[in-house]
Amino acid sequence: MLKQSLPFTLFVTLILVTLTVAQATGDQSQTELNELEKIQDAIANYEKGLVHHNPGVTESAIINIMTLKYNYPNYDYRTLVNQLQNLENTGKTKSIRFMAYIVKNYLLHPERFTWVEEMCCRHDQLFYSLITEKIHSQVGE
Repeated sequence: MLKQSLPFTLFVTLILVTLTVAQATGDQSQTELNELEKIQDAIANYEKGLVHHNPGVTESAIINIMTLKYNYPNYDYRTLVNQLQNLENTGKTKSIRFMAYIVKNYLLHPERFTWVEEMCCRHDQLFYSLITEKIHSQVGE
C-alpha cells in the first residue's frame, strides 16, 4: 500500500508545486500590468495638468512627473519630454519654464540629478515645497 501511495503523493505534490509557481508568476505579471496601468493613468493626468490654465496646477504636475520618474525610473517618458520642452519655451511664468527645463533634463539624464535622491522624494510634500520655493526664489517670482 505504501509503495502505491508514494508515487501518487509525489505526482500530486509535483502538480501542486507547478500550479503554485504558475500562479505566482501570473500574480507577478498581473502586478506589473496593474503598475503599468497606474503609471499610464498618472501620465495622462499629468499631461492634462501641464496644459492647465492655473499655474499652480501646472507646477504641481511638473513636480509630480519628477516624483514619478524617481519612483519608476525604467518607464519611457518621451511623451512628457515633448510637453516639457514646449513648456520650457512657452510656459506662462518663469518658474514654470525653469521647472520644465529641470524636469525635462531629469527625465533625459537622471544620473545628473543626484540631488533628487538626496532630497528623497519619499517626502513628497516637503520635496514639492522645497523645490518650488527654491525655483521661485531663483527666478524672482
